[in-house]
Amino acid sequence: MAVEYEVNGKKYYGPTDYAIIESKSGNLICITEDKIDKSMQEGFAQNIRQLESSHDVNKKKRKQDENEDFDYLYGIITSAREWYFLLHNPGEISLSNVTTFVIKYCKEAWNKESNEYGILCKNTKKVLSIIVDLLVDKAVDIEPEAKRIKVNRFRSNDN
Repeated sequence: MAVEYEVNGKKYYGPTDYAIIESKSGNLICITEDKIDKSMQEGFAQNIRQLESSHDVNKKKRKQDENEDFDYLYGIITSAREWYFLLHNPGEISLSNVTTFVIKYCKEAWNKESNEYGILCKNTKKVLSIIVDLLVDKAVDIEPEAKRIKVNRFRSNDN
């Protein structure tokens, strides 16, 4: 994982807030944190630009004969409370879910006997399980047809 990882593509250049870099291919999962003085929409715009630029960089590294049909990258936008997951496939951006994943932090959640504690644990596990799934997906070599199925499932919000 890299902090302030520099991405230089055709249309955009600059640092991601965080990047998880897959060691063999160099593919990225770009993570954008929401800034207090900016809107979540700006975080989405920043993350999408970073994904497009990362794709440009990855494309340069790839051999001409490699199959790019289902080359995709993941993006994460978060305010720490709200979590959004994107999939960038050349020419298309998909949101993983129509609802926001929310981790609500409140004083009551630190009491293990409270209902809020259970909700905090459940929602934190959900977000972390999605992140783990993204990491596993990028770390494991899979065939183009399996990639196609994953991309289509992500787009249909069935994850």
